[in-house]
Amino acid sequence: MTVSAADRFDVVVLGAGPGGAAITHSLIRRGLTVALVDPRLGESWGQTLGSWVDDLDPCDDAIVLKGLARATWPTVRVVGEREHELRRSYLIFDNAALQSHLVGIGFRPIAERAVSVVDRVDADGYQREVGLESGSSLAARVVIDAGGSSSGFLLRQRHRSTGVQSAYGVVTRRTGLVPAGTFTLMDWSQTRSTKAAPTFLYGMDFGDGTTMVEETSLVERSPRSARELRELLHARLGSDVSSDAIDYEDVHIEMGGAPPSPSTRVVGFGAAGGFIHPVTGYSVAASLRAAPRLAETIVTGISTDLSSDDLTSRAWSTVWSPALLRTRALHDYGLATLGRLGTKEIQVFFDAFFSLREDDWSSYLRIDTPPMSIARTMTRLFLSLPRSLRLKVASTNPSALFRLR
Repeated sequence: MTVSAADRFDVVVLGAGPGGAAITHSLIRRGLTVALVDPRLGESWGQTLGSWVDDLDPCDDAIVLKGLARATWPTVRVVGEREHELRRSYLIFDNAALQSHLVGIGFRPIAERAVSVVDRVDADGYQREVGLESGSSLAARVVIDAGGSSSGFLLRQRHRSTGVQSAYGVVTRRTGLVPAGTFTLMDWSQTRSTKAAPTFLYGMDFGDGTTMVEETSLVERSPRSARELRELLHARLGSDVSSDAIDYEDVHIEMGGAPPSPSTRVVGFGAAGGFIHPVTGYSVAASLRAAPRLAETIVTGISTDLSSDDLTSRAWSTVWSPALLRTRALHDYGLATLGRLGTKEIQVFFDAFFSLREDDWSSYLRIDTPPMSIARTMTRLFLSLPRSLRLKVASTNPSALFRLR
């Protein structure tokens, strides 16, 4: 199909969620022409988005990003068998402010669904063609799929996800649900016995008269129902906090498993590219950190007239270098271990984890940490565990580690 000059772009980005918005912003900052394609373009982001403040340091506009917070806490609370006060700042983004900053101006907004990505012959280097639901087409040097973990344009690996993280939460004006002025990352204390996998409380006092409380199952083979999580949340807090909620959150996140296979046509990014941290379920900071790195690779490739195939291959190597794939395999092994632990064991595990040096546990919580650093942290954690728990950790299915080769 003939594509007009007005419909040719350096990059076409599929998906306008946090990942797609992050890479679009970084590409535009570097002077590239970008089309952002999403049938829900302009819709508000509903999920809660947070980050450790110092994890944003390598990002484009880091100072600006840190100012786009709904709330920031100088310390973070974690509860296993005992309580930990982590002196490392954390923020929850103001979604509207973050979205407005990342999805501003300078790109072509296309509120349609992409239905195909094919190769095309083009002497000027626009060797990818994106077919739209309307029947029109866009030409690009490179196509980035940031359409979420279920996006259909990427070749998925045979390694299935380890499981699903499930969470049910509410925002309420009730007080006293969490300690005033605090952010609780994980509270593993249990209020009643259950044979199901342990759950934890994720909660925060926003300081504006509202509080968010959320019951979360870190990872299970099958999603936990919102009804069951709601009952656990109410039991933990001693009251039905859903009855007067001003907002709700009901999420299921696929956890673990190898990232998509490198494709000769499309580069994966954000959740679509496997950026969800296998242990925490977080991905927004990873996307914001990776966006400048990927954008620089694409700028360099275009300036040296790389073909679309070579540019895509180089972009994939930036997104998932061999070293980062080894990091991912180690994280997946960690997730497989957590999925086998009961309530008492997981309390002891996280007590030990957050008793490590801050440099150790904080680097483990990033997907772009070098694998040797991850391995050292895992070794230190293993040696700090009681003998019975070390035996259980050591008996974890090692299949994820086969990907270290």
